[in-house]
This record gives sequence, structure tokens and C-alpha cells, in this order.
Amino acid sequence: MENEKNTALPTKNLRTPEIIAAEINYITQKTRETVLAGAIEIGRRLVEAKELVPHGQWEQWLRENVSYSQSTANNLMAVFREYGGGQQSLFQRANPAEIADLSYSKAVALLVLPREQREEFLEQNPVAGMSTRQLQAAIKEAKEQLEQSIEERQKYQKQAGEEMGRANRLEQE
Repeated sequence: MENEKNTALPTKNLRTPEIIAAEINYITQKTRETVLAGAIEIGRRLVEAKELVPHGQWEQWLRENVSYSQSTANNLMAVFREYGGGQQSLFQRANPAEIADLSYSKAVALLVLPREQREEFLEQNPVAGMSTRQLQAAIKEAKEQLEQSIEERQKYQKQAGEEMGRANRLEQE
């Protein structure tokens, strides 16, 4: 037995900065998923409670029972309505990596976009790599583009309607 060497590797050398970083990133991702899932579930319960609380007493109920402002409660209920409660199309169509990195703040920021545009936005933008501020700026730009395209479409529809009206008048003459 004296000739046998100890072949056990020292465990201290197995942990590298890269392994530690991977662990941190994994925990961060799981925390984001948990926070968003928790926000959805809180929103679900707030929607349920709001239906039961007598009219006009909602804000007081929030203060006394859950210490949420009206604004926070509205955000949580909107997160539930859009990302929970059977509205799973966002999670099914979008890149799963983007959804996994979707924080509560980012989920709330995305609520200003209509559902179809939100799905398209998530497919076309690197949301995971954006800060919430960068995301808000990109959303603002996307909304402005959407509004501009709607205005242009309405303008063309109006022009087409006017042209059809002229053609109908000419036919009648």
C-alpha cells in the first residue's frame, strides 16, 4: 500500500472563475423566472380579490392588506392578464431564451405594445441583452413606427376612398 499514490484531485482546483460565473448566471436566470412567475401569481390573486372587494374600497384594501400602491397592483394584474391566465401565446412563439431572461420590469415595459406587436418585437430584438432603459427606448421607437405606419395606412385609405368616389361620380355622369 505504501507504493499506491493518492490519485484524488484537489477539489479546490476544480472551481474556476468560469464555473462560478456560470453558476451565478444560472441563479440569476432562475431568479428572474421565479420573480416573473411570482408576479403573475400575485396578479392572479389581485384580480380575484378585486372582484370580491366592495366597490370603492379597493385602494384601501390594497394599503391595509398587501401594502401595494394602486399603480403596482395595476401592473401586477396587467402582467397576469397578459402573461398568465391562458395568454401563453407570447411564451410559445417567442424565443425561449428571451422569455427566460424577461425580468418583471421588462415584462411591465412590454405591456405598452399590443400583443401581436409585442411578439414580433421579442422575435426581432435582443431583449435579454438590453437593460430596462434600453428596452423602454426600443419600445418607444417601435410604438412610434407603429403609429406612423397606422397614420400612413389611414392616409392611403382616405386617398383610395377619394379616388373611388371620383371614379363613381365619373361613372354616373
